Amino acid sequence: MSADRPFIPFCEVAFSGQDTQGSPLSSRFTGQPFSAASVNGLTRAPEKPQPIPTKKTGKVWLVGAGPGDTELLTLKAARIIAEADILFVDDLVNQDILKLAAPQTDIRFVGKRGGRCSTPQDDINRQLAAAALSCLSVVRLKGGDPFIFGRGGEEMAFLQSLGIAVEAVNGLTSGLVAA
Repeated sequence: MSADRPFIPFCEVAFSGQDTQGSPLSSRFTGQPFSAASVNGLTRAPEKPQPIPTKKTGKVWLVGAGPGDTELLTLKAARIIAEADILFVDDLVNQDILKLAAPQTDIRFVGKRGGRCSTPQDDINRQLAAAALSCLSVVRLKGGDPFIFGRGGEEMAFLQSLGIAVEAVNGLTSGLVAA
């Protein structure tokens, strides 16, 4: 530190809007001070009203139901199940978790198990999309975590490709709970 320049902490310089000589920081780059209507000396385009969407969709939640014990379900998962219009349920989900759904909730079983009649993944994807495009709050309820052996990534990619909002609520896997 030189005697002719006092030490000024970075945060004071960064948040003051001035350099160490008292000049506006913006003038060092553009020659013009910042204003409400400009950023880095460039004038902002006037704000345009956003068009009202003509096509609204519902949302799909990929929810992990945990390893089977209803007490290991996350609070967020329980809330989303209770608020859902329709549930698409995996075979490995504890049936007691379905008691959290509202009485009017449409519950569809679309699971897979080796050696049993199963719902093809393409059919599940189409049903999820159709429900979301009907403006419903959709829950795809899976045993454990939706992304560990649960095809959650495939379902999320498919729905996002159609412009459908998707959010994951991870669940506890049996491997983590047993550890």
